[in-house]
Amino acid sequence: MRYILALMAILVSPVAAHAQPQTVIRFDTGGWIPDYDTRATRWQKEGRRIVIDGDCRSACTRYLFSKYNLDVCMTPRAVFKFHMPFWRTGEGRYDIETTSFRVKWSSDRWANDYLPNYPRDLALKVKNVPNPSVIKDARIYKTLTAKQMAGIVPYC
Repeated sequence: MRYILALMAILVSPVAAHAQPQTVIRFDTGGWIPDYDTRATRWQKEGRRIVIDGDCRSACTRYLFSKYNLDVCMTPRAVFKFHMPFWRTGEGRYDIETTSFRVKWSSDRWANDYLPNYPRDLALKVKNVPNPSVIKDARIYKTLTAKQMAGIVPYC
């Protein structure tokens, strides 16, 4: 009887009752960067685990930034898609402004705001992502599969 009571105490302990909150990302095409930064900050405070179980594109990859210290893991189905930041003209979803000012802005932002925030090994892998501000197509990504990200992002 003592053993049964001890086992029941373990099973209903506060630790078991408060499992780590979790968010599963299966198809995230990116979006407005401030929204992602706000979410990442909130998730970090909550101690939330982020499970990448499919496409994580564009702004979604910011969840990998070292500064957020998020508990990110991936499944074998994870696919990460990176591109340099770009400036839209406002005329259409993929109309990229290609003035020399915007091209410089994109390159500077990539070099100073993105690459330094990714873990070093990841930054080296994505360093030479095409610049959509130069090639005029924001849909071109540097794509890395779960297999290619092994050792950078742990498997769940």
